[in-house]
Amino acid sequence: MNRTIIYKKMQKTKTNHKKFKKEKKWHLEN
Repeated sequence: MNRTIIYKKMQKTKTNHKKFKKEKKWHLEN
């Protein structure tokens, strides 16, 4: 597998995780 592809995938999962955390917070507040 290509190193850049792995890196991009990791970045994607990181941003998804952040989004998920934000949504969780939002659900708790509402």
